[in-house]
Amino acid sequence: MFSTLLLSLVPTLAPAPVAAAPLVMQEEGGDEVQATIAAAGDDIAALEALAAAFKEADDDASARLVFERILEVDGEHAAAHKALRHHNYDGKWFKSYAALSKYRREEAKRMLEEEGKVRYNDEWVLQVDLPYLRMGWVKNDGGDWVNPAKLEREKQIAAYVAEGRKQRDEDGEWIAEADFDKWTQGLYKVGDEWVTKAEANAHHAELGNWWKYQGKHFIAYSTCDVDSSVYVAWWADKTYDDLVRIYGVEPDEKPIFACLNKLTQYNAFAAGDQAAGLPPMETGGFSSFHFAFFGDVWFDVSNPQAPEYIGGGVAYLDIDDAAMQPWGQFSVRHAAGLSFAENIDRSWNTVSQFLSNQGGGQSPDALWEEKVIPRWMIYGAASYVERFMVNDNPEDPWGWRNWSLDMLNEERYNDLADIFAFTLDINDLAGSERLIKESGAVVAFIVDGKCAPVTAAHAEFTAAMKKGEGAREAAAKIQEAVIANQEAFVAFTGAKFGRAEAAAAAAAAAAEAAASQPTDAAGTADGATDAGTEGASGAQSGSGH
Repeated sequence: MFSTLLLSLVPTLAPAPVAAAPLVMQEEGGDEVQATIAAAGDDIAALEALAAAFKEADDDASARLVFERILEVDGEHAAAHKALRHHNYDGKWFKSYAALSKYRREEAKRMLEEEGKVRYNDEWVLQVDLPYLRMGWVKNDGGDWVNPAKLEREKQIAAYVAEGRKQRDEDGEWIAEADFDKWTQGLYKVGDEWVTKAEANAHHAELGNWWKYQGKHFIAYSTCDVDSSVYVAWWADKTYDDLVRIYGVEPDEKPIFACLNKLTQYNAFAAGDQAAGLPPMETGGFSSFHFAFFGDVWFDVSNPQAPEYIGGGVAYLDIDDAAMQPWGQFSVRHAAGLSFAENIDRSWNTVSQFLSNQGGGQSPDALWEEKVIPRWMIYGAASYVERFMVNDNPEDPWGWRNWSLDMLNEERYNDLADIFAFTLDINDLAGSERLIKESGAVVAFIVDGKCAPVTAAHAEFTAAMKKGEGAREAAAKIQEAVIANQEAFVAFTGAKFGRAEAAAAAAAAAAEAAASQPTDAAGTADGATDAGTEGASGAQSGSGH
């Protein structure tokens, strides 16, 4: 009888290997199966043998009942859990992935709220440490997270100093004492060779081979000739005091920015060059409507095993074009302003996700959303030092500002709330370019307008930046103060608002005029222009002076 065969699998004394007997398939949970399981009692070995016999007979349903009985006796029986496809996590077994997911969500919420920790590589770590762990950083003797590549550079520099070497500003090269004579002869080291200035300029004119000019406050990666790079670094350094005044703090190290020679090189650096193996350095395409841009995905990949994030402003200086060359200093100052802000307010969480190959789904705005300094202020400060700060002409110290305001006031301004929203749009080059300039006018009003409520709000912001907390909230108060004192802003700038309304009225008038014009056989109004083509050609200029 089948029941006799089943009962024969149940040992009466010590558990011993049991030969598998042929079983007859039964309806799941049939009386005879249940009786056989019950006969095994709490004997784990007997139950294990019974389950094995059912498995060998391809009776998975009955085997499952046995494994469930095993767990009633020993809730931690790993083999039974695995046979039932349960999930082990954190020393616990879960009957379904849904149950496991629910537990992990609740656990993550509790750990974050109670201990400020998140899970990383099967460990709980402080959330504030997560970006640095992703990037492979280490803590220095002071307990601060640092890039190990930076530590190696610092160690190398200390060794150079001990050897008596001196760093040359033009290329950042550490010159050995035995080579000082070559330095004084005006030679430059490229690789292992000493070459003439002309040869060095030719080498450093290539992207990636740039001069690394060591300014007082900034490092300029320049593909311009070395003599022009002196001015590039000097122009950038002129912005420093005003940027400290705007933000209230100084960077821990010299910000890096790039100044590229000619528009073609500037565009190649922004959009990337597949043929040259150069990846794009920005995600938004914003280099199209201004003559400087922020390289939000600018990485140094010279060491592929440990890429470093640079993230900074990029300018261009066309030294061979007499018409364009004077605009170089404006481009440089804007780029320096972007690099300064980036160095005091890094978005390490977003950056670390890119570096750890986890950033594929990142929104281009994630980097900006992570920052405590609002985007309008970052661009506004860069615009301020580009065209609104005091210049070097003692007879007309505010010439740049007056010139900029005169150009802005030829049209109506965006509403202040829209300036603070700061929505750059690659499909509206002129509007985005204007928004950058208007944000500069706002920053000029904040730091130079002498409007008491705005000045007080700005002082609260710089204090928060020094303290390292509350800056985001303080920046919001600046916005509120400026909006509340719009009349003072108008008095300071001469601005007239209503840009959106004026644009709508102009569009309506243009549509009405077009409708009233005679059309040719193709249905095109006389005198119409290909606005799309015009906009496309403008996007290639890269400059919006």
